[in-house]
Amino acid sequence: MNLQPGDILRGHYQITEQLGRGFYGQTYLAQDLHLPGKPRCVVKQLQPALNSQLVRQQAEDYFEQEANVLQILGIHNQIPQLLAHFEENQEFYLVQEFINGQDLSKELKDRKRFNENQVICLLEDVLAVLMHVHQQGVIHRDIKPSNLIRRQDGKICLIDFGAVKEIVALSVNDQGQTILTKPIGTPGYVSPEQEKGKPNFNSDIYSLGVTAIEALIGKIPEKDSRTDEFIWHTGLQINPKLKAILTKMVLKNTTNRYQSALEVYSELQTLRNYSTTRVNHFPRLFPLLGVGVVVVALLVILIPRIFVAKGDQVFNEANELFNSGQYEKAAEAFDKVLELNPNDYEALIRQGNAYIKLKEYTKSLNACEKAIQIKQNEAYAWNCKALALQNSQQYEAALAAHNTAIQLNAKSAVFWNNRGDTRLKSKQYDKAIADFDNAILLDDKSDKDKSSVYLYNRGKALYESGKYLEAIASFDDAINLNQNYHYAWTGRGNALRLSEQYEKSVAAYDRAIQIAPKDYESWYSKCLSLEKLDKIDEAIESCNQAIQIEPKNPAAIDAKQRLEKKQGR
Repeated sequence: MNLQPGDILRGHYQITEQLGRGFYGQTYLAQDLHLPGKPRCVVKQLQPALNSQLVRQQAEDYFEQEANVLQILGIHNQIPQLLAHFEENQEFYLVQEFINGQDLSKELKDRKRFNENQVICLLEDVLAVLMHVHQQGVIHRDIKPSNLIRRQDGKICLIDFGAVKEIVALSVNDQGQTILTKPIGTPGYVSPEQEKGKPNFNSDIYSLGVTAIEALIGKIPEKDSRTDEFIWHTGLQINPKLKAILTKMVLKNTTNRYQSALEVYSELQTLRNYSTTRVNHFPRLFPLLGVGVVVVALLVILIPRIFVAKGDQVFNEANELFNSGQYEKAAEAFDKVLELNPNDYEALIRQGNAYIKLKEYTKSLNACEKAIQIKQNEAYAWNCKALALQNSQQYEAALAAHNTAIQLNAKSAVFWNNRGDTRLKSKQYDKAIADFDNAILLDDKSDKDKSSVYLYNRGKALYESGKYLEAIASFDDAINLNQNYHYAWTGRGNALRLSEQYEKSVAAYDRAIQIAPKDYESWYSKCLSLEKLDKIDEAIESCNQAIQIEPKNPAAIDAKQRLEKKQGR
């Protein structure tokens, strides 16, 4: 049944216009009459050929299964949220969040081509979403420009997952078995193995690679009739590294292709020594605990201890002061080293790191930049500069320095962690998660404290992006490595609290308080959880403890006043 403007489904989804139609069904724009402001939504009508009871039963089961998958995927803020799913008149309906933006096929038609920086940004955006999708065990199977929508904030959203379309393509063969009458995927973009009905996770990488090449050259690339490989860069002036990445993404042989979205994303970071005018917006979906409450990580900023004792005594004494945490004395001692040799690269970096610890970021930046002038291709100098800029809240410049450090040494887990921390502070949560994943992947596991920091930072980024269950798992991994990591216990408590597991959150805060009795955030957060459990007296006592630690912090004061009103004081 074709729907018309004005038709109402389920008593409140009113169709306003048709957006598209095809083999798999129709897509409509609608408004929800039951919600204030009648917000827009997208209704997808799937029309399977229910020509047997077996097909009907399998279609119903499959529809319910895939709807559950879409519900989980929609947690990501670049995938439309599933609002409802139902069957009506032997047709299946999905109601999803409306993405206000323009799909890339229209963008390519208007613009013709993307430049290299725009292609890299496109890849990074979609790969970050694919990492989430693949982690859920899902293959999209139909990545192409028309299924990528650029939101008004510039972010790319991934729509129209191929698995749901199987419901429409189900039929029964002569042997009474259910089969697919039409392969999922779009000619030109679909991988060879997917055409044969055997998609892998890197089938999505293939389709994304074709899309990126199309964006770069203005058309779907052609294939060599002999090798069946794409021929697309002949005579094209392009960064050799980007050419190599795109070529590997679309190789015919699946084993020679990139195996994961993370692997491609990591390779792209070596190209990040360039400037871009694009501004990324990652809204904080769930604010932190209140005004003035900040989660401070133990060893969030990791400074590699790369220097061993040298022959000269003055440097060794300064280095020892740094390693023992006497940063002010260390900075002064490195001044003496530099008086003897102004071009001592190691002394400049060590002094720059000491100034970071002392929060004297201008001095730190000066020392790091002098080191760069002496050895321009040393990753540690660029890492030093990145940390100084990050702590000065100059995030864009810091990221450029991080990118250079990683380009010079992509195997350093510390460098990936530090860039992830800058992205976390600048609210680029998905990209921060990807960087922390890389740090964890590259970690040699020789230092449990350092390894726990990578896991904790990943947990923080997941928490900030509203992925509380994943955040809890990451905090747990950090705690397993370091039982006395009180920041990880507090982070675990926060994620449990916002997932409404209040009793468990109180237990996590108690453990954090046991380790660090003067931690304001643990006491304040415990107060909030106890309030949710309606344990008002205990909540007030926790807030009192927080106020004793930070008497001028308004968050705990406001919470205490609110609790006293509930108590009738």
